[in-house]
Amino acid sequence: MSERFYEEVPFLPKYHRMANRLVAYAISSLRGTASMKSIAKNSSLSQHTVTRIFDHVEYLNKDLPRVLSIDEFYGNADREKYGMIM
Repeated sequence: MSERFYEEVPFLPKYHRMANRLVAYAISSLRGTASMKSIAKNSSLSQHTVTRIFDHVEYLNKDLPRVLSIDEFYGNADREKYGMIM
């Protein structure tokens, strides 16, 4: 039976596989208007990894607004005919 071990990398915290600088870049990019897909592509991460990073971010305002507007539009972007704005 083989035993699992992790290589020690001096510039990473214990059990981490990404540098703090890469995580900080992803979080900084999430503050803008870029999609998670484009952030993943630009930082050579998977979209799932960017989503997990986003899930660890703490929000200052946890309350939702009382009113939410929804609008759909014809966009034909990325082979999809319709889009939605919330």
